[in-house]
Amino acid sequence: TGNFNMSFLAIKTTFVNDGPDNSSSLFDNFVNYRLQIAQKIASQNGIPFSPNEYPNGYGPNSQDVIIPAFLAAYSGNNPNKQKLDLFPSIPLPNWNINYDGLIKIKWFKERFKNISISHNYRSTYSIGSFINNLNFGNPDFELDSYGNFLPEYQIDQVSITEQFAPFLKFDMTMKNSISARVEYKKDRTVSLSLTNSQITEVKGNEYVAGLGYRIQDVRLLFNAGLEDQNIKSDLDLRADFSLRENKTIIRKIEEFSNQPTSGQILITLKFSADYVIGNTMNIKLFYDQVITDYVVSSSFPTSNTNVGLSIRYNLN
Repeated sequence: TGNFNMSFLAIKTTFVNDGPDNSSSLFDNFVNYRLQIAQKIASQNGIPFSPNEYPNGYGPNSQDVIIPAFLAAYSGNNPNKQKLDLFPSIPLPNWNINYDGLIKIKWFKERFKNISISHNYRSTYSIGSFINNLNFGNPDFELDSYGNFLPEYQIDQVSITEQFAPFLKFDMTMKNSISARVEYKKDRTVSLSLTNSQITEVKGNEYVAGLGYRIQDVRLLFNAGLEDQNIKSDLDLRADFSLRENKTIIRKIEEFSNQPTSGQILITLKFSADYVIGNTMNIKLFYDQVITDYVVSSSFPTSNTNVGLSIRYNLN
């Protein structure tokens, strides 16, 4: 028994959008690729088959057929070139890119303290759990109840996870103490369940924008219990906005149906003003609001707001 995880590459299909009725061209490809994969396996094993028909022992729901078809469809590979190994031996590359060379350009150098651009891609192919089939190789138990050859390992679920965290991010601080951040994130998880013959897709998009400003040498109106009557410190102002959309769709293989089951649009607004006095006191004024609108009509939109003033004092 065990599980399996390996870095993967599914970027070819990242930006393939669903249809207006939640249909998916990738799911359609997966369903159609099963016949090509089954015939490819049969050819390698010397099993005869008729055109447009599944070979004996490798039906549309055979584990040896359905997993390679799933990997081919959702990674954008040609099914005729798709490898049939359920446990690939060569991990595919992921990457993380950071670039701060813009500050060397004269125009940027005169206006910015620092400016950076970043991009990150992570993808994983995983098998949740597997167990060796005790009847594998036994001529008395060559086929399962569906007429498919017994696989060497029994697998319940495989999934492809993909994250752009971020897809693109600009982070900059100007010489006038203004800082800004713009970021776009994208993620998806596609899971194939072999126990109930369905694919679950969870997709998310997030847009983030932030603005900050530091006001130097702000005088406090009271001495905060300290001997120094002329307390001055920097006041940090920060405003952040984020919009996240996520949606879950279940695609049933036998019924060939697509049903959204959950999802939401999440809007977050944050504002804070921080004033630090030496190493002893921090005064913070904050405003946080989270607005949620759900995809499923049975759930009602919600809004949560936190507003307050916090004072932290260090007794050390």
